[in-house]
Amino acid sequence: MQKKDCFLFGTVFKLHGYKGDVNIYNDNDIPFDFSKLTYFLIEQNNELVPYFIEQVRATKPNVVLVKFEDIENEALAKKILKRKVYLPKELIPKTDELEITEKKLIGYTVLDINHGELGKISYINSQTSQQLIYVEKDGKEFCFPMHEQFVKGIKGPQPWTSIMPTGGVSPTRENLEAWFGAGVTCVGMGSKLMAKHADGSFDYDKIESQTKNALDIIQSLK
Repeated sequence: MQKKDCFLFGTVFKLHGYKGDVNIYNDNDIPFDFSKLTYFLIEQNNELVPYFIEQVRATKPNVVLVKFEDIENEALAKKILKRKVYLPKELIPKTDELEITEKKLIGYTVLDINHGELGKISYINSQTSQQLIYVEKDGKEFCFPMHEQFVKGIKGPQPWTSIMPTGGVSPTRENLEAWFGAGVTCVGMGSKLMAKHADGSFDYDKIESQTKNALDIIQSLK
């Protein structure tokens, strides 16, 4: 398969253990049903070579843990380390064209009511407790937190858009009221819901309780 028919999924950036497992950094954090993937295409000598998957799962945002067939030890895994990974374009998930996602915001121009154009969005950091939007202009960069006021700024001129924030969201009435009051369609929550015991194990009863409470709050706001 040729590169023109594929898209860059990511890079093999790290080994995992000594049995040949590898971590792939998914550059654009593209959501996939990994259970339907049978292979990845890995670039070698400017050619795309299929590596068939034995096991695959997402372990954290942007990171996918893969066990390939025929790669059974660390020495074999090192041969694909730092290699670029591709997938056929036909596997790109279909999305709602009107839905505003984090990735679609990249390249948008940021305007200030008093100072005019501030630059273009270059990156969105969702790894912090508060999602940060990075803006670049003339080689200089600054960031600001994404919050409900930013949502209002988009919904104002484009009321038909659907927005789902995934950073800075908490399962509390105050937080959810602010987001849904600003006009979001839905919200994404992860670590704020994943309660743990003192020993580090997940507290499933509390997770269930917090999730149900958050859903009840959201239902009451619609």
